[in-house]
Amino acid sequence: MGLNSSAMVPFFDGEIQAANRLRRFASVFLVVWLAAQVGIAWAPFRLDGVRSVRNGASLSSDGVITFSGSHERAVAAPPVPWNAATSITVDLDVRTAREHQEGPARILTIAGDHRSSNLVIGQDGDDLIFRVRHGHGDQIERADLRDPDLLADPSWHQVRVVVDDHLQVTVNGHVIESRQLSTAALGVWEPSYRISLGDEVSGARAWSGQIRTAQLSVDGRTHNLLAPGFLDIPDRFLYIPPRLRDALSAPNPSALGQGVLHLLAWVPAGMIVAIRWPRPRPWPRLTAQAGCVAILLQAGKIAIEGRHPSPIVTLMQVSGALLGVWLVGTYTRHAVNNRLDSERSVS
Repeated sequence: MGLNSSAMVPFFDGEIQAANRLRRFASVFLVVWLAAQVGIAWAPFRLDGVRSVRNGASLSSDGVITFSGSHERAVAAPPVPWNAATSITVDLDVRTAREHQEGPARILTIAGDHRSSNLVIGQDGDDLIFRVRHGHGDQIERADLRDPDLLADPSWHQVRVVVDDHLQVTVNGHVIESRQLSTAALGVWEPSYRISLGDEVSGARAWSGQIRTAQLSVDGRTHNLLAPGFLDIPDRFLYIPPRLRDALSAPNPSALGQGVLHLLAWVPAGMIVAIRWPRPRPWPRLTAQAGCVAILLQAGKIAIEGRHPSPIVTLMQVSGALLGVWLVGTYTRHAVNNRLDSERSVS
């Protein structure tokens, strides 16, 4: 016996009502899911986009530089290529404006950005912290030191860091660290990294406080960082959130793990769209729709504080939606084939 079109898709009234209820549920679920994705992507909804900002660093006539803790730029080019030096000494006289600062907040850095540095002196909570790049040949290491609770005292503190064939850190006249390094310790320093006071060069870890002495000695030649004209301290500058630069850098393992979570979170959305708006060939339309939503969510992060746009996340989200459609399509094909087999057997 032949199969007519009504026999191929035998919907009865009950099945039609169930299908309508499923579509209504799908519509509600999709709205709730989209609202949740907006919350996940854009919370805490504090705008922080590219803009011109007033410099939070100011150098007084008596040679004291003050940092507000927000949008600071006081940078200088290296006096010599760092990897050509054999001895570097940094002397600082600092006091904090806030007992608790995070990041760690940068007091002085010789760095490219917050991910890569030769030297960091900063504040983490109320601890004074030090990070020093050293090594020999291909063996690059980083010494991580801290003087706990030092900056709970808001008075002035004298800090000295010496890097040659030794690493020695002295705070208020007391040596807190002294260790032997390789004779080529400075040879692994990146030669062109700039000096920055009060923040990273890229503006990622602002510190609030004051510095009244900042001297850098390279192979016996001393440079006063607070001398007029040594630091570039513009009144205003174009602030570019560091997360925008991070978005174009190579993803770290944790970002890849988060990408997998995004993929899984978008699978239900693809399934719901396939159920709510079934189409014979859904792939081009759904790819465009999912891509637009994913790009909009990532683009919104550009202007929101604390959020990090990521092309990897966008790709994972679109892939998750397509996977959801594929799962529904595979299940539907199997269900239809089973139904047809059942109809044939009855016929």
